[in-house]
Amino acid sequence: MAITIKDIAARAGVSRGTVDRALNNRPGVNPQVRQRIRQIAAEAGYRPNKAGRALAAKKNPMTFGIVLNSLDNPFFSQVIKGIRAASDELSDFGLQTQLIELKGYDVSSQLDAIHCLQEQNVQAIILTPVNDDRIARAIHFLTEKAIPVVTVNADIEKSSRLCYVGCDYEKSGRVAGELMGLFTQGNAHVGIVTGTVKMLGHNQRIHGFDEVVKQYYPNVMITDIVENNDDDALSLERARVLLSTHPKIDALYIVAAGVKGAMDAVTECGRRITVISFDDVEDTRILVRSGRISATICQQPFEQGYQCVKILYDYLTHGITPQPRLYTGIEVKVRQNI
Repeated sequence: MAITIKDIAARAGVSRGTVDRALNNRPGVNPQVRQRIRQIAAEAGYRPNKAGRALAAKKNPMTFGIVLNSLDNPFFSQVIKGIRAASDELSDFGLQTQLIELKGYDVSSQLDAIHCLQEQNVQAIILTPVNDDRIARAIHFLTEKAIPVVTVNADIEKSSRLCYVGCDYEKSGRVAGELMGLFTQGNAHVGIVTGTVKMLGHNQRIHGFDEVVKQYYPNVMITDIVENNDDDALSLERARVLLSTHPKIDALYIVAAGVKGAMDAVTECGRRITVISFDDVEDTRILVRSGRISATICQQPFEQGYQCVKILYDYLTHGITPQPRLYTGIEVKVRQNI
């Protein structure tokens, strides 16, 4: 016999109204009680009435707030397309989205965007978080107010976010390390151009790369690391200094955006340099096809945007709690398959 809300309430020692609020992610429930109720429901195999939930959602439309560090970063165009595709599919059930795009990794700007969405009474937030304690505290505050947060494309340490959807950055860094070792035959002085140390994923890509070259390619040595804030102009400037300061650099590992700027610096220096990058955007595609970038590692940005909307909708409407992480696929592209 199927378990009911009344059964869950009895097992949890709370009222049926409390169970209903917990399973529908409405405010007014202690977070510990909410977690206990959800655990009891999951262990007992509780299945909500999806048709009824969907009808209720249509009568009470939801708005998801979205904060992306996407301005002047072409990678995010596919993330946004994925978000819009999922939103369009669910629009008949009353789902709307409110997108705020930011440039760079300023914590105050991100906090202001989150606060703006709170004032608009959004029911959930999708976020590419800066890896900072202040953002983690903001996510914890939202969770306590029954506003679930899904992080997309970037994750954050020590937060109460519902789920992360995006690349396994540590693994993609290891793939980059393996490719660098193969393309350089295990001998290289590598300069690294990263986006920022404020983003957990960028650091994980460097860490994974470093682990592989130390273990398997001890003559591939990291010479120096510079930040470009995902900006092509700054990337040109920082890569230019990197290459002129370290004339032994014969390989470049570009961790995030700003690929065109870094490659302009490579052209200026006139040296033969092996380059590994990330993502399949127009500028990078041209550089791979021309042979100037040996390989680029891709991460399914459309799927990232699509899945984060679906996860939040299923969580709020159907009471389906996701796994803590949903990793999208890693694909290596070279001249022959880009």
